[in-house]
Amino acid sequence: MLHSALWEILLSMLVFGIGMGASYAAMPALIARSVAAQELGSSVSFNQVLRTVGSSCGTAISAAIIATHPGLLGEASPEGINMTFLLGALLCIVLGAALLADSARRRLRKNR
Repeated sequence: MLHSALWEILLSMLVFGIGMGASYAAMPALIARSVAAQELGSSVSFNQVLRTVGSSCGTAISAAIIATHPGLLGEASPEGINMTFLLGALLCIVLGAALLADSARRRLRKNR
């Protein structure tokens, strides 16, 4: 089991935190390069709103999955935790593939 020792959980949280911190820090710069100067404030604010709504929905879905797979004493079971991690990993893979496809499409359009 990949989440039975404290160090495994802490390492996972560290990697997740570095990834989230890097993406949160990079997003305003990416937005600034992509929108007109007069739309920058509202674009960055909209990103913050979507990030908050997405985090809330992700938390609710994760909690629902874990709640539907309780352990013997009502605690989170390994099955629920693993299913939550699997769903998150699958969504990250789908998002990564969509971003790569969009990047390739933009490069092809730019080279025409």
